[in-house]
Amino acid sequence: MQPEFSLEDISHVAREALKGLIAQGKAPIPPVYEAAFVSIAEREGMDGLVEFLYTTSGHRFSPLRVAEEVGGIITSVKHDLGEYGEHLEGHNNALKKEQENINSLEEQAGISQSVSAVAAILQSILYANELMRANLEKAYEKLQSREVELRELQVQNRHDPMTGALNRRALRHDLDVEIARFQRYRRPFSIAMADLDHFKEVNDRYGHLVGDEVLKGFAFLVKSQIRQSDCLYRYGGEEFVILLRETELKTAGLVVERIRRRVAEHVVKKK
Repeated sequence: MQPEFSLEDISHVAREALKGLIAQGKAPIPPVYEAAFVSIAEREGMDGLVEFLYTTSGHRFSPLRVAEEVGGIITSVKHDLGEYGEHLEGHNNALKKEQENINSLEEQAGISQSVSAVAAILQSILYANELMRANLEKAYEKLQSREVELRELQVQNRHDPMTGALNRRALRHDLDVEIARFQRYRRPFSIAMADLDHFKEVNDRYGHLVGDEVLKGFAFLVKSQIRQSDCLYRYGGEEFVILLRETELKTAGLVVERIRRRVAEHVVKKK
């Protein structure tokens, strides 16, 4: 079977990945470069190349699935830390009550060596518990910080950095979810593909910076015309896909026509 990509494809992706890293001021070390390479290949719609990379690297799980699994682990660990903290608090309260009882005995019977020894032991245990509580709080704060970082990574993993639209990876994931919902609950959904006419002429005549602004403006206009539950994806280049959840074909046609008119009326002014 012939591969779905050529050496020219690989060369193009490699150049774009390297240029992107240089523009962002990032060092093209292997892990960073590999991630950029895969991202460019997906953006350009080279599914065969992406699948080949995942297969040869032994990595059969999508980045989205990995992020979801890591997120589940973090949630589980947070739950365990919370329960441990509650037990530790209860233990501390019980020890403090015992210490108060010992102090009361000391006042009633006078200080004895045995009572003082027990009090010292309890004091040591309380001190150790306080250290454990401080370490637990630090661990929880660190875990929350990692959870925030993971959420940011998930957002980056699903979005096209230039237009803010979702990317092809997110499209594949979300379509799987919608198809599964339809098969189980018969809930409708519609998808539409949009392609900007004569976009190459815009790049050639006005430059890629203006072309980028056109793409950003298009994404903004489309998102302003769809519901929060709907999604816009950048499929590649100037091609976009719109996912309309809980929407029959007839209604989807009306929505898409409204978007088409809105975009046709919009004028992009060169800055």
